[in-house]
Amino acid sequence: MENNAEDTANSYLVGVAGRVIIGRAYITGGGWVGTNPGMLIDTYVSPTLNGVANWDGTRITDNDGYGGHFSLGYAINKMLKMEGGYGYVKTELDSGTATKNDAEAYYLQATITMAPGVMVVPEIGTIDYKQKGELKVDYIGMKWQIDF
Repeated sequence: MENNAEDTANSYLVGVAGRVIIGRAYITGGGWVGTNPGMLIDTYVSPTLNGVANWDGTRITDNDGYGGHFSLGYAINKMLKMEGGYGYVKTELDSGTATKNDAEAYYLQATITMAPGVMVVPEIGTIDYKQKGELKVDYIGMKWQIDF
């Protein structure tokens, strides 16, 4: 692409998601594909690269990407629900030197309902940026939520 005022970087995403409930268990999943996805969503593929188009001073290079996720959950009783999940995302610059970047995350959490509208959600997981020299982070955390 020549350098002129008409140059633009277009972005689009197409996705699908769903949930199936089977008694006390459920399965969720989804996926997306697009061009320059970092212009619309946070792709989380790298602490420094983010799925956007690249401008090298003379031309725009598009960044294609895709991602997906699924989770499995089970309601043990009215107060305790367990869930585990996995997600993956990949982006790639459309250049002769093909710059690929991907990441994955997985987690296990429990939703503990203390009273109607009051819950705490402890979670443990890993985010792996996958490329050599990039981070792999294990985490543990908890969310408190009160619905009014």
